[in-house]
Amino acid sequence: MSSVFDLGDMRELIKQFSPGSNQAINPYDGTLVPTTAETHLLSSSWIKKEFRTLCESSRERISLDALPSRFDITPSQCSEILKSEIVDCLLSSGRRFVIPKQEEDIIQDELKTISHRIGVSIKHFARGNDIDLGQMRDLVQKLNRIHAADNPIHLEILADGDALISKESHERYLTGIHKIMQTAQDQAIVQKLVQTSDFQDLKLPNTHALLLAMELLNYDHTVISGWLQDYSQDAVVFTPNSSIAEDLRTGDLQYVNMLEPVRRPCGEQQLIAKTRALLREQISKEGIVYITKDDIAFSSLWLHGLASQLDGDLSEAGIARVLFADLPSHIQSEVANLLTTYSPPDAIDGKNANLLLQTPCSRFGNLLISDKRRQSLEMALEQSARDGAAKQVESAIAVSTFDSADALNGILKNEKRLSSGERNELRHGLLNREMTQRVKSIFEEELARGYDTMRERFRLQYCDRILFKADLAYEFNKSLKTNTDFAKILEETLEAWVQETLIPQNLKPQAPLSKLAQQCNDKSLNRKLDALKTQWRHIEDLRTFPPQYRIAELVDEVNARRGVKEDLIRKQQAYLAKETKPLDGLLELLVILIARRTPGFAHARGKHIPKLVGLLEVMCHEGGNDTETQGLLSTLDQLKQRVKTGSATERDVEQMRDVERRDAMRYAQSSSPDGAHSR
Repeated sequence: MSSVFDLGDMRELIKQFSPGSNQAINPYDGTLVPTTAETHLLSSSWIKKEFRTLCESSRERISLDALPSRFDITPSQCSEILKSEIVDCLLSSGRRFVIPKQEEDIIQDELKTISHRIGVSIKHFARGNDIDLGQMRDLVQKLNRIHAADNPIHLEILADGDALISKESHERYLTGIHKIMQTAQDQAIVQKLVQTSDFQDLKLPNTHALLLAMELLNYDHTVISGWLQDYSQDAVVFTPNSSIAEDLRTGDLQYVNMLEPVRRPCGEQQLIAKTRALLREQISKEGIVYITKDDIAFSSLWLHGLASQLDGDLSEAGIARVLFADLPSHIQSEVANLLTTYSPPDAIDGKNANLLLQTPCSRFGNLLISDKRRQSLEMALEQSARDGAAKQVESAIAVSTFDSADALNGILKNEKRLSSGERNELRHGLLNREMTQRVKSIFEEELARGYDTMRERFRLQYCDRILFKADLAYEFNKSLKTNTDFAKILEETLEAWVQETLIPQNLKPQAPLSKLAQQCNDKSLNRKLDALKTQWRHIEDLRTFPPQYRIAELVDEVNARRGVKEDLIRKQQAYLAKETKPLDGLLELLVILIARRTPGFAHARGKHIPKLVGLLEVMCHEGGNDTETQGLLSTLDQLKQRVKTGSATERDVEQMRDVERRDAMRYAQSSSPDGAHSR
């Protein structure tokens, strides 16, 4: 009998049972699912039943990746149908394998046994048995549910989320640890919480002991307070707060860092915070410590002893070190900071703010420097800036900066007690922005003052050496109103003298006036002096200078000019006193006599002697023709004739000196200081 349907018809029929691409499979309604070859229809409820049977009977872990091919369905269909079944399964690490029932029972028994005896690290247990870590808490709850009626074990996960222990072991361990901690507190001694001999032959892992001890410290009703430290290779150590307080009181314990109540933090931070708060409360009540803003408590007795020692060093040398080989570097820094900045809570407006060091001081790193010594160093640096400015002005070097760091290095070299590193640290500390700016200002002000002083010196020296000498000669020439021919002759002589003698002698490189000009650090002045050497034309050229030199505004110019004139007369007197030549002697005598009788000062040569004698005769007649004057003129005329004929001798030169001395006495006794006769 022939079949009504062929294979193609059957496949078309099976497709009618296939859910659409957007239609989800309902694993609970027995949906029919075609195989991938489209030769069979499978019920979703049958697939789930087969999977449960496989989990119950299998001796090996079941690969989730292999399940679709096992049932000949697509991976997405398999995942959708078995989703609710897999949720209840224990999976491997990585969630790629289902752990069958037989292996899961073995794992549960092992977990129950180990946790009942010594406790378990969940992470280690999951890693050792290749179990998904995220399912460990569910596994513990499952165990507690399974054994709730017949043999309750009450497995508990401790505060850190990793330690697993049975309630019975938990209570037994708490009792044992409580006894040890209570004994330590009663006797104010340090105790180890876990050793091999503790709790008979059972060994409690340090991590669990630490958590249990912290749990005891944080019971609301506990009277035990202390300090826990986890030495992983030895044991958890408990130090009661009473022992810590006593050691701080006696100075046997220098400090305690309350930010580390547990050396290796473990568990809830709120437990650690409460442990720290209990310690802070006890030692604060005792009044035996100074507590920094970083919660480091230092022994008051130890700190005061240290402060006394440092006060001695500061009083003696002005510098002290806060260095201790047995203290960590950050603790040394805290000590130094505390000694110099501690302010008690009851300090008002900064009064009595520092109860430790009695010597006012500053801190740079681990160095302390007294205010007195610091002020001394700062004053030395300021003086170095002044000296540097003066040296720069004196040397005429055009540099306008001062190296404060280099100068302070030179000063600190005298601090033989300091290492090079400490000197550098002290230098950086002293040269703060304010000090650097102050030293810079001192240097610049001193430099400006030095240049101003040099400009004033130049101004006075220039007037004395050049301007007033030339000015007096011009003034003399102007006084020759009735003798214009002679005035013209002297003017030519004067211009030659200024151009060839006065300016070159005073402005040559090594001349005092040239050195002063270099020390003025003024390019405009140097340009002016260069112009005088080559472009001088008139007396006004000698007066025209940059504004800062105020050549035309000399204070008390009359007296200054008079002083220059008297210097010129004294110089002529000196020449005359040593003179041996009659011609030169007579010229020097005439210049002196005329200078006493006119506002200016004549610059003349030997050929001008007849004119000078005639000029002096006019001056004498205008001043009164007394017997003494007539005698003077007669003597001068005789000397002139002998010089002219060449018959003058050394005796005549001596007579010239005698004439000058008598004239000087006459004008010194004059009671009419009219500017031409007296200073």
